[in-house]
Amino acid sequence: MTFLINLPLVALGGEPHAVSIVGRLHQAADAVGEVKYVEGADLDLDVGCLTELMAERNGPMLVFDKFPAYPAGYRIASNFVRSVRRFALALDLPLDVHPLELLRLWHESARAPRQSRP
Repeated sequence: MTFLINLPLVALGGEPHAVSIVGRLHQAADAVGEVKYVEGADLDLDVGCLTELMAERNGPMLVFDKFPAYPAGYRIASNFVRSVRRFALALDLPLDVHPLELLRLWHESARAPRQSRP
């Protein structure tokens, strides 16, 4: 999964827009060492190749920046929830538990009653 992450953070109808959720996940993953920054990559040759390579190796989330012919700050992020730790981080679950325990915790949280939106 690949996202542009340079868009403004906004709220729609009181709920965070997907862009702000992506930005928060990026910051949280970076705080636990799950992000690798790549500068100067070629959009046509490098981004897709490196994304697939890191996905196959269960590598870090990649944040690409400073593309040739584009100003700095036009970033692309890939492999957001490609590892068990980042999946747990995205769902606000413990980071360092066995994958089967993570699945059990996720299942419990999915079954828990939720507040309805106004």
